[in-house]
Amino acid sequence: MRIAPICRNCPASWILSAWFLLAGTLPAAAFDQCPQPQFGVSGITIDTTAATAAEAQTNGITEAASLGFQRVLNRLLRSDIAVEAFLAEASIDQFVDFYHISEENSLEGRYIAVLDYCFDATRLRAAFRAAGLEWAELKSPRILVLPVWLAPDGARAWQVDNEWLAGWRDVVETADGLVDFTLLKPTILNERSLRAED
Repeated sequence: MRIAPICRNCPASWILSAWFLLAGTLPAAAFDQCPQPQFGVSGITIDTTAATAAEAQTNGITEAASLGFQRVLNRLLRSDIAVEAFLAEASIDQFVDFYHISEENSLEGRYIAVLDYCFDATRLRAAFRAAGLEWAELKSPRILVLPVWLAPDGARAWQVDNEWLAGWRDVVETADGLVDFTLLKPTILNERSLRAED
């Protein structure tokens, strides 16, 4: 994520304030049921079709494993080149610890589901070492992000229809790394406690 420098002389500029605080959380991208959540992924949505429902289910579960594994590798390795090289050599099945079907709907020749995957941390670490890869797995303390938009008519932090503020909310909600971002919800209490002008 790239953050542009603040432009104080622009008619509409912004300030990003971040505090290390414990606050209300948004749904996590990691799978909390994993012994080590950073090695898991939750909420993988798949929709596959095939000649039969059973074949569609098999294909869907395989696709979910592949998507989940790539997300875990992106989170830990932080290098597209390293991820691609590891995927080229790895067999995903050997790293799956377990998976959980949160939702599913099996139709004729179609399988729709939401799955959670947990990958074996010990095996992955050993494979990273054998491949000579560097990785990170320590999750940061929770970071509260409070974006503030400085418009000509004043500061805005809680405005719902502001595209720039909405963009920051989307970034935080979809973050899938080791940095744990969270946002305060735009409630009346929060609006009164934390004014954008401050």
